[in-house]
Amino acid sequence: MKFHEYQAKEIFKKYKLPIPKGYLFNNYFKIKKFISKINFDKPVIAKCQAHTGGRGKVGGIKIIKNYKDIKLFFKYWFNKKIKTSQNNNESQIIKNILIEEYINISKELYLSILIDNFTNCIFFMFSNQGGIEIEKIIKKYPYLLKKIKIDPLIGPQFYQIKKILFELKFNKKQIEQFNNIFFNLYKILIKFDLTLIEINPLVIDKNDNLICLDIKLILDKNSIFRQSLLKNIYDYSQNNDIILEKTFSSLNYILLKGNIGCMINGAGLAMSTMDLLKLYGGKPANFLDIGGRTNTNNIVKSFNIILSNKNVNVIFINIFGGIIRCDFIANSIIYVLKKIKINIPIVIRLSGNNSKIGINKLLKNKSKIITITNLKKAIKFTVFLSKNKRLI
Repeated sequence: MKFHEYQAKEIFKKYKLPIPKGYLFNNYFKIKKFISKINFDKPVIAKCQAHTGGRGKVGGIKIIKNYKDIKLFFKYWFNKKIKTSQNNNESQIIKNILIEEYINISKELYLSILIDNFTNCIFFMFSNQGGIEIEKIIKKYPYLLKKIKIDPLIGPQFYQIKKILFELKFNKKQIEQFNNIFFNLYKILIKFDLTLIEINPLVIDKNDNLICLDIKLILDKNSIFRQSLLKNIYDYSQNNDIILEKTFSSLNYILLKGNIGCMINGAGLAMSTMDLLKLYGGKPANFLDIGGRTNTNNIVKSFNIILSNKNVNVIFINIFGGIIRCDFIANSIIYVLKKIKINIPIVIRLSGNNSKIGINKLLKNKSKIITITNLKKAIKFTVFLSKNKRLI
């Protein structure tokens, strides 16, 4: 779950981390009153607030020098949608614009702390390069990005900072400022159950001060139940309904590049099912684990999520009844078919607890449902349908 830059900076402010002075604009009818607060003796920076990076490259971040420019910026962006290279072609509406003091930058750096899912470790990452081209720079020169592993049992240590300080060549004042940033980033990550805090760029201004110019926060959605502050400030307008359903339900969904929509209970069964689909020439469109204690509402959400992918031309449902009964799944599917118009075939394989009852219920329902109890045959037939559009 992502948060706006201004929200991240409010958290940083509470921890006394260096950020630019700024004002938040969110009401077009009060534009004159808002502009009257701004001193244009020096330029200011106007920044569209959206859950995406790459805003500067599409005009969403701009240097403003006078009242006319700021009015034009507000008029152009407020309540309009922004699309960047980093938001997967999903336009996001601009309801907040952050106005900040202009910082004279002498050097741009990169700093982040994250939980690495591959190693299950906390890492600090830093580079003496930063700014909007950081991804291209690191891709071309990967050695410029340094990593420091943090032991969560003891937290970050002073000796670990020395490696960063050696690379970044800070003076005495900057060392003190960096110590404050380094240890507080870890505190924020742990306190708010974040998976990423990224400062890009962390800048050195003309007075040799470190300033967190742009900040990105990502929250582990599984901890939302205990993060009431972040839950209350989360901007739901930034995501479409499908993304919200994935975020605030027990569903485990990952989008893939195929055309066979998958709905399965259990991560292990889901992985093996996708392996079999690939083995017989099919291409899964997603990983979707509905879990062992699902409900009808989640089944409805699962169908909505799968059908939101326009590449899907057949749905394969593979359920092993254990804790969850197959007849309950059957009833839920029948309920969905009454509520949602589905124009693609659905292949269903039920096995286990009350599977015969569930299959009988589905057979009585007149729709584009194909029930096959043999897994291998079900997989082969699903792949066959996915490749033969004339039969669909």
